[in-house]
Amino acid sequence: MTRTDPDHRALHLGCAAALFNLRVSAAWHRHRVRVRLPPDDTQPWLLATATVDEHAGEEHELAALHHAVQRRHTSRHPFPAGR
Repeated sequence: MTRTDPDHRALHLGCAAALFNLRVSAAWHRHRVRVRLPPDDTQPWLLATATVDEHAGEEHELAALHHAVQRRHTSRHPFPAGR
């Protein structure tokens, strides 16, 4: 995707959305996710590390979004120039 996404913006947005979905789903199951950004400067393609804590309780705000996860979708449209 070096031609259509040379700065890897779409890749980063997709990874961020997947991480958010993980946090929402974990909250729905009464788990908490600990996220570390960026986890390791020596690994530039490693954008985040996530650890599920099964005993941390529920994040009510995130759990309320669980029903919307299946309705989310990816946009395949190009980004406007200059953004």
